[in-house]
Amino acid sequence: MILSSDQENQGRSMAPSGTQGGSDGGTIVRLERGWGYSLVREDGLGRMRMRTEIVVRVGSVLCFLGMAGLWLLPGSTFSLTVLGIKAGLSIALGLAGLGLGHLAERGLAREVQVDLQREQLRLVWRNRKSDTRLQTVIGFAEIGSVFLRRLPGAGRLTQLNLRYGRTGEVLTLFVGPERLMREVWYDLNGDLHPDASEPVQPTRVVAASRPVAGTPVAGVRRLPRALR
Repeated sequence: MILSSDQENQGRSMAPSGTQGGSDGGTIVRLERGWGYSLVREDGLGRMRMRTEIVVRVGSVLCFLGMAGLWLLPGSTFSLTVLGIKAGLSIALGLAGLGLGHLAERGLAREVQVDLQREQLRLVWRNRKSDTRLQTVIGFAEIGSVFLRRLPGAGRLTQLNLRYGRTGEVLTLFVGPERLMREVWYDLNGDLHPDASEPVQPTRVVAASRPVAGTPVAGVRRLPRALR
């Protein structure tokens, strides 16, 4: 599914202070949109992704040319002994060409969109032409929690995960240093669960004083004997 980009505001603003890259060399950037904002990882590999998409597109075209060459090149034989081999190679090249073409059309840049108007969280892929393709749509009401999970290993990276649905499915949004993931979690959790992020005003408890003898006390009932 292709998403229209006419409502997107290309104004750029950095994520909250302190969300600079760590050992993985990346950072999370917040892009303000007309309907909310997008969270994008910037790791300096944008040009490499663009070149990779071009290579993948060329590979897709070569697969289709190879499939056509099996049948159209001069000297091609159609005997029963090689007919099955050609059919199998054609199917394999066709499937490979379709897969590579879909990957190049979809793009290699992953983006998390937080739509505050529709109350949706969307995961999309963006290609080198800045076209977006929808991967997942989750309503705010379906989201149970946003939590962090430390990964084992020397790098000590942390996952920013999302639990949603009745079965509690877990979806990983980003992976990075704990400090970066914690600050992104703080802002994202505040937007997805605004009621939970509101501070609770403490109530002051006043000790009840003993009534003076002979003074009627309003609103006091005697408990039944069973509840004393």
